[in-house]
Amino acid sequence: MGVLALKPNSLSVFGFVAVGLTALLGMATLYVLAGRLPSFLQGFHDITAYTTFLLYFLIFEGYMGNLSHFFSNPLLLEFYVVIFLGGTVSGTRRMSKSIGYFLIPTNRQQLTWSLHGLAVLSLVISSLFLGNYFAFVVTLLDAAVGGFLFTRINERPGKPGILVGVHQVLTLVTIIAIAFPMISIANPIVP
Repeated sequence: MGVLALKPNSLSVFGFVAVGLTALLGMATLYVLAGRLPSFLQGFHDITAYTTFLLYFLIFEGYMGNLSHFFSNPLLLEFYVVIFLGGTVSGTRRMSKSIGYFLIPTNRQQLTWSLHGLAVLSLVISSLFLGNYFAFVVTLLDAAVGGFLFTRINERPGKPGILVGVHQVLTLVTIIAIAFPMISIANPIVP
């Protein structure tokens, strides 16, 4: 609310709305975890949460570019697919069930996790081919942590430990790595 009052512009309005949507979907996530709402709502919650972070990051960076152009960036859209599927994985396992080891998915959790993995692979390849090497490296590192997290979830489904936090931090670094080149183009450094 303070940012909206001190700096009233489209970014701060969208940021304020994103906070509200994230809160509403956060409440829905509690029902997802209780098994009363579909798991994809947790995926939407993750999208709004990362969008909120990104909007306030843009405000902090003084972004002056076109928001529709920014949010239609192909790499950012791929990132959102990854985030949606990652949140849906958490929703399907209700933060307490094992995914299980598999070669061919046999249930919804395994199918969602497999789609999440394919989306991550696509993001890694796209980052490389689009020349965003920082996003490429961070996404690879985050994928490796995600692999360890998969193992930990299967060993201790209700208490996977600090890997969850490390995975989240690396995901935040990934979105910054994707956003920063777009911010730099919109806000060139003038000598």
